[in-house]
Parts: sequence; structure tokens; C-alpha cells
Amino acid sequence: MASIEKKLKNLLWIQGLTCNGNSHSFLSAEETFFESFLNNIDILYHPTLTVEKNFVEILNDIKLQKKELDFLIVEGSIGLRKGKVFFQGIDVFDLLNDLKDKSNFIIAIGNCAVFGNFPALNDEEVSGLQFRFKENIAFFDKDFKTKSGYPVINISGCPAHPEWIIRTILTLNAGFEIKLDNLNRPKDFYMYLAH
Repeated sequence: MASIEKKLKNLLWIQGLTCNGNSHSFLSAEETFFESFLNNIDILYHPTLTVEKNFVEILNDIKLQKKELDFLIVEGSIGLRKGKVFFQGIDVFDLLNDLKDKSNFIIAIGNCAVFGNFPALNDEEVSGLQFRFKENIAFFDKDFKTKSGYPVINISGCPAHPEWIIRTILTLNAGFEIKLDNLNRPKDFYMYLAH
């Protein structure tokens, strides 16, 4: 009997102004949980996991619709105008504009990508993806939605918890709905305070 190969959903991870703490957190996920992630998601590019892959080629394939982009993950603060923040030699301002309408889901990982955090303290032209601190004034306006109908999904934390990152992606990957709070964070993780 021939085995049926399942089509994995694609994920592209880019970085803005970041200490890479969220990547380190993600890579510190419990082994079987991380393995489940890798069995269900095709990582097109991650700055640490896929150094042998050519980011520009992958980006061009997405732009030309040769590859679908299911999950765009953004780690780090971003610039509100061209020429502020670069990733792999490409302006993040342009990257986000090129990919925003091609992504089924956009997920901001960590306080910098969510709120702008420290890089935004002394620079008014730096923010998170859909929030600047807790104001809904950022790169994407408050009404922005991805192809799936979701706004930017925020996984805040400094760094974000690895299980929360993976659970959010796998939940969406399985086709389940995620309820978001007023800061576009999954309520399952952010509804209650620890203290």
C-alpha cells in the first residue's frame, strides 16, 4: 500500500531589531513538542535553523507564488519607514509590504515585535507590527487582517514562551479558531495573570 505524503504548511521567520531571545526560546522547546512542530510545519527559512537555505530565492518564490506562505513569523521591532531596519540585506519595511497579502497568518513573537519594546523607547519611527507599546498605531493599522481574516497574532513575552509559540502555530495549522484579547494575544495564554 502506497503511503500518502501530507503537505506541510510553510513558515517563514524574519527578524527586525532583536536580541534573538525569541529564537533561543523557540529552540528550547521540550523535545517531543518541537518534534511534533517539525513533523507538521515546513520551515522555509529561520535565521538559525536553515542557514544553508537562500533567503532571497525563497522570498522570490513566495512573491511569484511558486510557494505558498502559511505562516509569517516576525521577531523584533520594525521601522515605520524605509531604511530603518534590515534583514538579510533587505529592508524589513519592503519585506512586510511584499508579504502581508501573501500570508495566511502573521504572528509577532516577543515584546519587540508586538509592542516595539526597548528599540521603540528612543525612536518614534520604530514599533511592533500592529501596536506601539499599547497603542494600536504601528506598521499595520488597527483594521489590518491577513488572508485568514485574523489581525497580526501577538505572542508577547521577553522572550515569548516556546510552548505558546508552538501551540499557537499548531492550533492554527490544525484549523482550529483562536480567540484573541484586546492586544491580539491568544486568550488561552493571556487571559489570566500569574500573580
